[in-house]
Amino acid sequence: MSIDLGFERPDYGDMPAMSPDDMEMKVMYPSVYIDSDKKLGLPKKGTVTFRYELKSETSREGRDQEPKYSCELELQAIESSEKGSKSDRKESSDEALDNLRKKKDEEADDNYSDESEE
Repeated sequence: MSIDLGFERPDYGDMPAMSPDDMEMKVMYPSVYIDSDKKLGLPKKGTVTFRYELKSETSREGRDQEPKYSCELELQAIESSEKGSKSDRKESSDEALDNLRKKKDEEADDNYSDESEE
């Protein structure tokens, strides 16, 4: 299942703290900050799978009267990470997850074929 976490950037006017690049952004994404005593070795862009525990969920009505949702996840482990290729970066999150699922299904089929031949 893919959940696109992008949301429309609120119009805060010309805030001095925003860089010109930030001002051009139409869609924003939440950030994850990871503190660790080990070097994580993650690629600059790619796909990562976390093991997590949901600690809290909140829903509220925003200024625009639309519902807003947030949650706190305790990230317990990085299960896998893959460097993204240029073509991956152009894929939507749905397409990227579909392609990853297809790849995993093909690997599972290959493993099943190997086991059934024994």
